[in-house]
Amino acid sequence: METFIFHQTSTSFLGYTISDKGFSMDPDKLKAVVDWPQPTSLKAIQQFLGFANYYRKFIRNFSATVAPITALMKKDADTSSWSPEACQAFETLKKAFVSAPILRHPDPKLPFTLEVDTLDIGAGAELSQR
Repeated sequence: METFIFHQTSTSFLGYTISDKGFSMDPDKLKAVVDWPQPTSLKAIQQFLGFANYYRKFIRNFSATVAPITALMKKDADTSSWSPEACQAFETLKKAFVSAPILRHPDPKLPFTLEVDTLDIGAGAELSQR
C-alpha cells in the first residue's frame, strides 16, 4: 500500500532534494561521497566517476577538475598508484560535492539566457539564469 504525505516543504527524489528554494544533492548521497575511499581499480574509478557525473551540474568546471582521474582509465594506466594531481582532484571533488550550491528555481523578473546547439541529427537548448 502506498503512503502519501502532504504539506511537505521538501522531498527527496532520484538523488535530489527538492524544496521551495530549489534543487540540491540528497544529504544521504553526500555522506556516501565524504566516506568514499580512493578507488584502486579501474572498476572502482568508473563507479566513482559515474556517481560524480550524475551530479556534475552542481560542480563548476567539473570536466577540468575530474581530468586527472579520467586519465587513470587510459590503457596501461596504473590505477593503484595515483598521481598527486589525481589525488588532489579526488579530494577537490569530494569537497565540491559537500559545498555545492543549490540550483534555484528561475526568477521571472530576471533575464534568461538561451544557449542552442545544433547537429545534423538534432538540436538542443539550455535555458538558464545567473
